[in-house]
Amino acid sequence: MSRQEIIASKEKSKAELMMIVALIAIMMAVFLEYFFRQEETLTGTGFSALKGRFVSEVQVIHGQWLMDGEPALVKQKNAAGQLTQIRVNKQGWVDSTSDNQRCHDIWIQVIGSQPELLKKPVSVIEILRQGSEQEFLCRYAISKTQFFEYSPKTGKISL
Repeated sequence: MSRQEIIASKEKSKAELMMIVALIAIMMAVFLEYFFRQEETLTGTGFSALKGRFVSEVQVIHGQWLMDGEPALVKQKNAAGQLTQIRVNKQGWVDSTSDNQRCHDIWIQVIGSQPELLKKPVSVIEILRQGSEQEFLCRYAISKTQFFEYSPKTGKISL
């Protein structure tokens, strides 16, 4: 092989390598764009599933309260199989006696973990009704438009 052929071959391999690198960079850019476009949809779907789980758990706890003869604490097994006690009010809805983190405590009693979804925090907001310190709502949100509210007084969950 002549020297000129060797140089041409090296230049050809450099050009091929640059084309491969450019192709990989384009593929990564397309993947990232697709991922970020779908992230909101994935989060919304996950939050909808979490809402459904919250609703189901509250109903199961209320049903257990009725079957157990309306106690102040409902005993229920968690996902790990351990017996937990869930505080309910006189109407049988999940409640908390904490003064400063009632809604956070309710979430932990119902879901059994810290308020988060896909390693992102779920905002926990306590909304006091005007004229009554006893009546409050718990709002659980991941954005301004994706949230649900729970009323411990009535057990109503607005989606």
